[in-house]
Amino acid sequence: MPKHRIQRVSEEIKKCISAIIREELKDPDIPALCSVMDVECTSDLKHAKVYISIYGQDADPEKAMKALRRSAGMLRSQISRRMSTRTVPELHFVLDSSISHSIHIAEILEKLQEGEKDE
Repeated sequence: MPKHRIQRVSEEIKKCISAIIREELKDPDIPALCSVMDVECTSDLKHAKVYISIYGQDADPEKAMKALRRSAGMLRSQISRRMSTRTVPELHFVLDSSISHSIHIAEILEKLQEGEKDE
């Protein structure tokens, strides 16, 4: 299957999942600040890795990931309706910690700069 088609499908799935989480999922374990960072589909479109980023001090990422995994069937059926496709890839949720890692690095750099100013 052409690579550009896989990328288009991945991007469309990303948009759909983001909208469904924001508008339709009412699970209390999924925080309001839950973002779909990326979707990677396999070349046969049977599986898709969905990278999720969870923000907030009081958010429990493990609970949120479990809730998303429980909701995978409903998400697939909604994606199927919105995209009007015959098959929707099986969704595999992965916690994306790149943003929190970036924030942590920025904090370390800021502390180092403050240390240089004190000298």
